[in-house]
Amino acid sequence: MAEFELGRLLLAGDDAKEALGHLLRARDLSEGASAVHGALAQTYQKLGDRDSALRENQLALQRGETLGIVDPVHYAMRKESVSSVALMERAVEAERAGDYERAETLYLELTRLRPDYADILARLGDVLSRQSKLQPAKEQYLAALAIEPGHGPAHYGLGNVLNFEGDFEGAAREYRAALAARPDHVQTMVNLAGILAFQGELSEAATLCRRAVDFDPRSFAPNLQLARVLMQQKAYRDAIAPLRAALEARPDSGPAHRQLSIALVAIGDYPAAWRHLERALALGEEIPAPLVDELRKRASAS
Repeated sequence: MAEFELGRLLLAGDDAKEALGHLLRARDLSEGASAVHGALAQTYQKLGDRDSALRENQLALQRGETLGIVDPVHYAMRKESVSSVALMERAVEAERAGDYERAETLYLELTRLRPDYADILARLGDVLSRQSKLQPAKEQYLAALAIEPGHGPAHYGLGNVLNFEGDFEGAAREYRAALAARPDHVQTMVNLAGILAFQGELSEAATLCRRAVDFDPRSFAPNLQLARVLMQQKAYRDAIAPLRAALEARPDSGPAHRQLSIALVAIGDYPAAWRHLERALALGEEIPAPLVDELRKRASAS
């Protein structure tokens, strides 16, 4: 490659005689490379050797190989790079297909190739978490953060594990760190809002939910979480619009139908509340029988 590039530079500078020596050495090192023969054809043409130019031009047309690099270090690096890319593609494909065991195996292999790459460690944490392997997942997230302290996906994944374990303070801390890295990550906002609402921090929870809805107005989770916070604030009428938006995104959500029924009861719209309660029951929601009977009576009387 070095001989070939040097020959081309000399040729471009109209030093065809000096270029010829380098290009001939490049040809000896990579006989099948059509680019070398093509450059030699141009060189011979400039030197006035038409027969050699024609011969090299014909060889350029016949040869199909690219210019080889016989450097063991470069070859080893190239081989590892290609392997890493191929492994990553297969791992991501397996993860998207829900084959988490295979994804785990592939990500583990990638960590051996790239132990200093935080994104791979975080992805391994994700597939471990989806298999309920929470402690190993936590270890991978922490390892990723040790390499890259501001890694948003690792903070988010660790927050999810801590949330599941009931460490809400720790989870909130990780979600805040994740948002600092990725301010537009909707699910982080929703998860943090859920913790804040549980802790009674309703104003901040509502603000986060509204931000999430602004980023993704038609998404199910932000609208449902916003409605839940508003209902905790007893703003039942305000909760109706996000509940309807949530149901547009996911019409078969039993919890959303049940929540909307409660909001409609609060504003006195019993017939509409009954329709959503019936749908919630059909979708498997468990609702105390006395409440069902009472709403049925009120809907019938309206």
